[in-house]
Amino acid sequence: MFTIENAEAECVPELVAYVCKRFITDSVLHQVLDITLDQYKAYMQDPIRSTIKYGITLLARSTLDSSLCGCILAAEFESADTAHESVPECVAPIAALLRELESVYLSSKQSAKEKVLLVDIAVVNPEFRGQGIYTELRQEVHKQALDKGYTRVIGELSSAPTQHLCVNKLGHSVINEISYNAFEYQGAYPFAAIEQPKTIQLVEGVLV
Repeated sequence: MFTIENAEAECVPELVAYVCKRFITDSVLHQVLDITLDQYKAYMQDPIRSTIKYGITLLARSTLDSSLCGCILAAEFESADTAHESVPECVAPIAALLRELESVYLSSKQSAKEKVLLVDIAVVNPEFRGQGIYTELRQEVHKQALDKGYTRVIGELSSAPTQHLCVNKLGHSVINEISYNAFEYQGAYPFAAIEQPKTIQLVEGVLV
């Protein structure tokens, strides 16, 4: 069992530790780059603190001990184009990949006309998966985003489970897709070793 709550500024240290541990352990992007936990914690402090200010970062806590078992961090997409600037070299290939993924959407008229929410980070502990945590977090994010005037939501999906849920269950449309083995960064192919999924997707859903 779990409860869902909005994150406050005082949650930043807990959230940084939780997100970074889960990404280093579970994310295919971070695994192939061999990013250390300390490197990622140092990098993620400011982005997580900035994202919480939008007021739509949600935490799922276990009812047994109040520990974090999942979270979603969301922010307005207009600021996303500069979010990947001045990043350390250890995460630079990921930042470059996301810039390329977002480029199609940034150049479209959609993002200029409407208030678009970016679900920037979504994490659920492996031992809590299958309990509907991600789905409930998503539904609550969409509800709160609607209340704040957002009309569309986008996400950058690097894992097969989130791609399946957002596209096949939530009905989001794939706006852009990049094959991991085709992405080149500074003359190398840093994500070519990723076998599942084959691509990273940028997907969009209409909030109703």
